[in-house]
Amino acid sequence: MYIILERDKFACNYCGASPLTGDDVKLHLDHIYPQIKGGADTAGNLLVACQKCNVAKGSRVMIQESLDTVKEAIKERIKWWQDGKRKLKERE
Repeated sequence: MYIILERDKFACNYCGASPLTGDDVKLHLDHIYPQIKGGADTAGNLLVACQKCNVAKGSRVMIQESLDTVKEAIKERIKWWQDGKRKLKERE
């Protein structure tokens, strides 16, 4: 889902690694609530993680404090993406 990569600015939500900064990084879409525990394939339950962080997390659910931080970051990035989209429409 390209929209998730774009929303999360092509960077790992856990460590900040990004192929855009020249790092040799492979990005994954990670489920905040793992599928094996009932997590959905929706934008609100997906975030960008590098391969290293995603494999380390496995099927664990993040601790609530980290989860709240990631959810807040996702809300900010969605707003950033929507603002950019609106500005593009205004140029048309």
